[in-house]
Amino acid sequence: MEHAPEHPPATPSPEPDAGERRRASAIQSTATGVKRALLVVLGALIALFAVFNSRSVEVRWIFGDPISTPLILVIVVSLVAGIVIGWLSAKLRSRR
Repeated sequence: MEHAPEHPPATPSPEPDAGERRRASAIQSTATGVKRALLVVLGALIALFAVFNSRSVEVRWIFGDPISTPLILVIVVSLVAGIVIGWLSAKLRSRR
């Protein structure tokens, strides 16, 4: 009966030196700053989108009287409804 060849014990990787740790910390710090800046820009764009779409529009339902509401509210409700429908659709598809 043959024995499987034994693998040499794994050698522990050397600890990173202080310079490597500082570089890793600087990279992480820069990435965090970039993420924050992108979030600020995205927030500003969303705020501008809301301001430019704040006029009232008339929404006509299939049944009932039309209602007047800000356009941004119609857009946000439509976005949320689309996300929920897509999520539910994917959830139902994954069960099959």
